[in-house]
Amino acid sequence: MITTLGFGGDHDENMLKSISEAGSGTYYYITKNDEIPQAFSDCLGGLLSVTSQNIKLKFEVMKGVTLKAIHSNYKKLSTDQILLGDIYAEETKDVVIEVEIEKSQHDVDNFELVNFTLSYYNVLEKEPEDLEVTASVNRSNKSVPSTPNERLEQQKVRVQHAEALLQSKAAADKGDYETARTVLKCQIKREEESPFAKSNAYFGQLATEMNDMIHHFESPQIYREKGSKVLISKWSESNYQRSSEPTSEYATRKKRSVYSNYLSKAKK
Repeated sequence: MITTLGFGGDHDENMLKSISEAGSGTYYYITKNDEIPQAFSDCLGGLLSVTSQNIKLKFEVMKGVTLKAIHSNYKKLSTDQILLGDIYAEETKDVVIEVEIEKSQHDVDNFELVNFTLSYYNVLEKEPEDLEVTASVNRSNKSVPSTPNERLEQQKVRVQHAEALLQSKAAADKGDYETARTVLKCQIKREEESPFAKSNAYFGQLATEMNDMIHHFESPQIYREKGSKVLISKWSESNYQRSSEPTSEYATRKKRSVYSNYLSKAKK
């Protein structure tokens, strides 16, 4: 695992992001000395709580089903397999996929869609393991009202959030700050209008985070020295569901514990 740390406003965040991705690590953006212990605590807490390594997820679509897209920036090993890397205790990894189902003239119970195979090395048991499960749905040839799934909606919005950050950065890198702001504002609107926005605080947190980033496009200097780094850092958190600071919503108890221990010793 390779972790990269970018200090101040004169480092190349794109290069550090690429290095950390290649090494299944995390890019940390550090603006001041006080944040250095936070970054190291977060990194150390993760390394001390690795539960599985070299995680691979394979998709096998069933008859009558087409895999249209894998909405993920994890490394693709093939058209139907991705590499999730390592996972820490308490972390979750959600992968959104899009499938197309051929038309049916009959009702079908438990219509199989996709078979998922998860392969990994179990660090605790010290042996490789495989898990397999098949997703299925009940099909009807009649029009049936559908109810949005909150968990799926949350992950769809998370993926859109991460994609909006990349699109915004791409525009800002070309000097088009107006488009960069517009991309973020459109995503904020999506998050605020989600059917679960009022009942699930997660959507509000994403919208607030994105609102806070808009001011990073006020001038070329602000964007170059800070905004571009913040966007990459937040993109990495949303995309990989992994914290880059102990206060992040993705921070695990182990990461927070390591940082808390540091603070206790620092006060003595």
